[in-house]
Parts: sequence; structure tokens; C-alpha cells
Amino acid sequence: MSSIRANTISAANGTDPVTLTKQAAAKAWIVQDTGGTNVTRGSLNISSFTDDGTGDHKLNYSNSFSGSDNYSVTGSTSTTTGGNPGVIQSNVSSTVSLLDFEVKRSTDGAKSDSNIVGIHIHGDLA
Repeated sequence: MSSIRANTISAANGTDPVTLTKQAAAKAWIVQDTGGTNVTRGSLNISSFTDDGTGDHKLNYSNSFSGSDNYSVTGSTSTTTGGNPGVIQSNVSSTVSLLDFEVKRSTDGAKSDSNIVGIHIHGDLA
């Protein structure tokens, strides 16, 4: 049996990162502080993050997906304002280039901000 071991994998030119287009890896992700400072802690394929009010947010993708009903969104939050666990709800207005989502308290469903929101998007890019 063979083994492949590497510290870095790069494109054929030796410097650019490998492009993942057909693999099952997340095609976009973000870790965002929405509880006060509204700072992006890290992201991939996200051109902008918009805070539309308490618990109401939008992500714009740098590279669009192949269909608005052809990708999967998962998310997680730290505790919401008030100390309750949060849940992520994607809205029907999401498109191939934009994700509209809300953070809600799991206890009563009210929109709430969270210190940390993590979103991962899987699907085929256009």
C-alpha cells in the first residue's frame, strides 16, 4: 500500500493553491462575530457580509453556485444575546450568489445576535 504525505499541496505552477471545483469540500464558509464588533474571523468565497439588523444577515459569494436550489447550507452559533443556544435559518430569498439567513434563539425563535456564527456551504460552483 502507498502513502502520500505532504505539508503543502499547490497548483501545477508550484505557488497557487489547488482549486476545488468538483470535490465535496465546502465551496464557501465564514466565521463571523455578529454580537457587537461584526468582524469576519475567516472566510472562503465570501465577497461581503451584511448585517441587516438583529439576527438578520446576508452573505454574497465571490463565485456563484450552479443553482439556487442546488447547494446545502449548515451553520452553528455560540450562545446568542441573552445566553441561549442559537439556530441558523436560511431564507427563501437566497440565490446562486447570495445567502440570506437569520440567527434565532432556540428557546423562543426570536431573532438574536451571536458572538460567533459559522456557515458552511456545499454544492457545485457555476
